[in-house]
Amino acid sequence: MAARLRRLETVRIGRREAILARRGTRGKYVVYILDRRTRKRELLGEYKSRSAATRAFDEAKSRLAWFQRVVAERKGTVGPTGWRADDPAEVRRRRMIEAHFGDVLAAARACQALANVTKDPDTKKKARADAEYLFKLYKRLKAEGKARPGIYREKIQKKKIPARTRRRRRKNRR
Repeated sequence: MAARLRRLETVRIGRREAILARRGTRGKYVVYILDRRTRKRELLGEYKSRSAATRAFDEAKSRLAWFQRVVAERKGTVGPTGWRADDPAEVRRRRMIEAHFGDVLAAARACQALANVTKDPDTKKKARADAEYLFKLYKRLKAEGKARPGIYREKIQKKKIPARTRRRRRKNRR
């Protein structure tokens, strides 16, 4: 008869769970990923020591959160877009386009994503209106043959960065 698994740690992301468990009272540590919908278990390994099992568990967590790494690596904007619901429409739209290096389509998609995730009705209404406007602007620019991604990219990259900031950035890369 197989020994029961006693869960020590669990991390749930979406419908999947990374689980660190112990088999029996003196048994091995087990790390596996469980799909809660299909109830399938993917065994990642069995370990004698808790430290080795914890390292494997951390790796399992990172496998589950692959989308978080992808989002962190994307460089779609300069940083915070500066979009605020209390600004006038032309200011909001201009800031969104500049934050996406002049790519009107990317700015429109960002506004649409904001409208989809926010719970504030005022923000939702304004973000949706901005998205519709930017999609229409992109359609018009595309018809005129002027739609190209990254119009502002050259302007933004040519800005002089103070030496102090450059040193900080180099230090953070290491």
